[in-house]
Amino acid sequence: MARIRLLTRALVLLGCLLIPPALQASRVSASPPFLVSRAKVPAEAQIPSTDSARLQLFRCAAQRSGVPLPLLIGLAWEQSFISDHGGRPSIDDGYGLLDLSARPGHDTLARAARLVHASPDRLRRDDALNLLGGALLLARMERGLTGRLPAAPGNWTAALVRFTGMRSAFAAHLVAADLFRALRHGIHAGGISLRPVSIWPRFQTLRQIHLQSVVRDSQADYPGATWVPASSANYTPANRLPGNHKIHFIVIHDTEGSCATTVSWFQNPAAQSSAHYVVCLDGTIYQMVRNKDIAWHAGNWPINVQAIGIEHEGYVDHPYYTRAQYLASAALVRYLCHEYGLSPNRNVIFGHENVPDATHTDPGPYWNWSFYMQRVRNDNAGYAGGETDVAMTATNASVYSCPRTSCTVLGSANWGEQFAISGEKQAWEQITYAGQTGWIPAGDVTAGSGYVLRTTGATTLYAGPGSKTPVLGAVPAGQTYVSLVRDGKFWYVEYNHRYGFLAASSVEQTNCTRNRIAGCLAPSGSTLAVTPNAAAPNIAVTVAGTGLTPGSAVLISVEGKPAGSALTDSAGDFTATVTIPSDLKPAVTAITATDASGKQTQTTFQVDTPLPYKPIVSASPRNTDPGRKVQVGGHGLPPEQAITVTASFPTTKGSVVVKTIRTFSEPNGTLAPAGFTVPGKSLPGTYTLDALAPGITAAGVLDVAGENAATATPTAATPTATAVEGTIVPPPVTPTVTPQP
Repeated sequence: MARIRLLTRALVLLGCLLIPPALQASRVSASPPFLVSRAKVPAEAQIPSTDSARLQLFRCAAQRSGVPLPLLIGLAWEQSFISDHGGRPSIDDGYGLLDLSARPGHDTLARAARLVHASPDRLRRDDALNLLGGALLLARMERGLTGRLPAAPGNWTAALVRFTGMRSAFAAHLVAADLFRALRHGIHAGGISLRPVSIWPRFQTLRQIHLQSVVRDSQADYPGATWVPASSANYTPANRLPGNHKIHFIVIHDTEGSCATTVSWFQNPAAQSSAHYVVCLDGTIYQMVRNKDIAWHAGNWPINVQAIGIEHEGYVDHPYYTRAQYLASAALVRYLCHEYGLSPNRNVIFGHENVPDATHTDPGPYWNWSFYMQRVRNDNAGYAGGETDVAMTATNASVYSCPRTSCTVLGSANWGEQFAISGEKQAWEQITYAGQTGWIPAGDVTAGSGYVLRTTGATTLYAGPGSKTPVLGAVPAGQTYVSLVRDGKFWYVEYNHRYGFLAASSVEQTNCTRNRIAGCLAPSGSTLAVTPNAAAPNIAVTVAGTGLTPGSAVLISVEGKPAGSALTDSAGDFTATVTIPSDLKPAVTAITATDASGKQTQTTFQVDTPLPYKPIVSASPRNTDPGRKVQVGGHGLPPEQAITVTASFPTTKGSVVVKTIRTFSEPNGTLAPAGFTVPGKSLPGTYTLDALAPGITAAGVLDVAGENAATATPTAATPTATAVEGTIVPPPVTPTVTPQP
């Protein structure tokens, strides 16, 4: 069999050398001859920086099909990470380097096989035929849309999306943006090394294909979701708003059925279950329960009360999850983390299988936690580097009873789970697992971070933050666990592939890293969270604290330097936006919040290298009058992020009206169209438009005229009251922005 595959590759390569492209296409595709149209991309992108046998297959397929070489490499990266996965089906049941699929309604495998006169089984196993058949199919799709092969790579966007099988506009934007972003960053995978090339998708071409659009519905909390309400008999009304810190967790589920079946079931009063969101295979997102309300999804009431539940179309025992689904869900989770001040780690984002005292096993072994969490964090690690007392699994790993793979397997750990290190041997880390000593291969873990807790005596692990919740088990003295979340008098810890709660009075805290960052532990009764938990200097982050003195002023410091202030509410909680000092070097640092009585809460934070974004926000028109509509635009923003734009307008009545717009950035970094009406009684003057995204800020100006030019400027006004008005802007039905060149 190996000899046959080698012979096939040799014949394909020989065909590239001997047969003119036009004639090749005619012979292989059985369609009229066509001339290859070379895409106009920079010369340095035409030739990858390294050569390989696999690269020669890409060159051959590109030459014979007329697909530009960088686009073909980018498509393979998008579809398979340039891996044949050993002949096994991918997460969306596709095969080979181009993830050719036999799914009903999107059978690219059979269509590509016909173009190279081979069986689908051959294309499943042979890289050369998989690439050639897929490339010819992509070219045929492009000719079917436009009648030609475009010279500009961006004009292939619609055909690329059609090839991937995306059906919704939201998923199409995510996939296209991801593919072209990879090309701009450079691709190094699967034996291919492609230099960065500055090409952008042309989203306007998506009008050529039929895509389902997001319904404009102001009831959806997330701008990218369609509002389809669940039966009121299937959830509990509540008031969990962003400012009251009632949401601490995000639980990942699978539906064990289709999207349509799941939506229909949650609308049935007999279901007695629900989730806040349902994410379909094509990336479509339905919101069925408002974020402020309590969905019934976790099988654990204390978790339900504090969690957002997200269902994903799929099955626990089959790799049905798609790339569009991962990207759409990750964008949703990024939005939720920003909205509620959550740290994007596995103590906050976990599967139904990890819920304390639950019996479900979803999303199951085929859910790719590593890929998913990388997308949630926008590829920022967000964890402390270097030598630590905490091991974080870098892949799905097994835990053994001794430091040998021949020893008894105690259990497993998904990517991102963290364990306290209690010892080590060559190539192995000793950890506490399920109340006993376990060993995990050192190659399966990386440096983690968090609070290392050691039990001071025999204690009990509970299913919720209270002694009246179900008991999960007994924990002996001297065991060590890791936590990133404290809920009142209880710590939330990982235990035997699930999670549980330990009473704070039953554990002692140890330093969280071996380099002993000063103040890295939160004092009893208080917590601090930073979102995102990794950012560059001069970037704004959201700091949320709990457990301080009620009604107290709070000073927020970064590495001992004042960075912002806040005021606690009646419960001693606060939320504030601070800017990371410009002189900090990339490293793990400490953020501290101190109230007026001297009480402190602290956490660690990763200072990243400076970001390449140069955000600009503007108003149109720049000069306006009170009572007029203003459009807010911008560019240079991080892609696919929730954006909040605010402007404060002092009025002739002595009050201040705060206008707040919640919108999002497009995949190309432009701001989705949004607008507001300038308050009718606004004073004349120059006002600032402040735009805040996770990890970045931008500002623009707006000049407001008035009849009384002598009236005090906004900065001199003395407000007596503040009114806050808000708008949620859903994504546009049709793309209306042009990518930046």
